[in-house]
Amino acid sequence: MIVVISLSCAGCFHRPYQAAQRPPVSDEIDYAVMRVVLDYLYADTEFNLCHVNPSGRVAFALHTPTTNSLEDVVINTLGPDFQKWLGVRIHGDIVNEFNNRNSRTAKFSGFTANNTNIVVLPDRKDISWGLITGSDDMPSDCRGGIASYLPAYSSDMTTAIVVFICFPNCHNAPAGTYYLRKIDNVWVVQAGKIWMYM
Repeated sequence: MIVVISLSCAGCFHRPYQAAQRPPVSDEIDYAVMRVVLDYLYADTEFNLCHVNPSGRVAFALHTPTTNSLEDVVINTLGPDFQKWLGVRIHGDIVNEFNNRNSRTAKFSGFTANNTNIVVLPDRKDISWGLITGSDDMPSDCRGGIASYLPAYSSDMTTAIVVFICFPNCHNAPAGTYYLRKIDNVWVVQAGKIWMYM
């Protein structure tokens, strides 16, 4: 009893160690990752939802998809089966961060593409997980477009995942999962797959 009181008075009880909280991810990091993914997607001539010239441009919607089915999104694009098909293991902390960052609708407000073959569609707001989306406001030379959720990162900022849905589509929206690593201070796609490809 005396020992406990003396320790208490001296302030000797140790609190559990708490890791320093990482500062918020800057827009510039998100933009850099998205540019790499879009360039990678543009190089994939099989990505041709509009059935136009396989070297046609790729559209990018600034608005993230609606969040009302986020749990389905995680299961369908980041779950264990999908990680197996992708050929990488995505740490649970990154999946948790994906949930946290995308729990509200967001927008890539200041995004610009460095590649002239990427068309930015700032007003496309009708992108919803699993719902029909059209191509009425997409330039005729585009072979398809994507609307991406905000990327999620490992705690050391050396790994990122990007999940997006594609448009236009007929039934269930095709969805993509890309896994990137930072090598020599440059983001590089290590694995990428489009699920439910039409």
